[in-house]
Amino acid sequence: MRARTPASPAARSGARIEEALDALTPEQREAFVLKHIEGYSYTEMAGVLDVAVDALKMRVYRAREIVKERLQDFV
Repeated sequence: MRARTPASPAARSGARIEEALDALTPEQREAFVLKHIEGYSYTEMAGVLDVAVDALKMRVYRAREIVKERLQDFV
C-alpha cells in the first residue's frame, strides 16, 4: 500500500481557485474569466457576449467579491 503524498502547494492553490470559481453563476464566471484571465476589455466582452457593458461590470464586480470572500483565509 502506497502512502498518499500531499498535493503540491500549486495544486492546492489551483484547487482552491477552482472551488471559488465554481461558486459563481455561469454568467459571473464567464465575465470574470474573460476580464481577469483572458484580459478582455469591457467593450470587447460586450461584443463577444452581446451584453451591455454596465451589466458586465456588475457581473465582474460580484464575481470578484465572491472569489475574494472564498479565498479570504487562503491568501
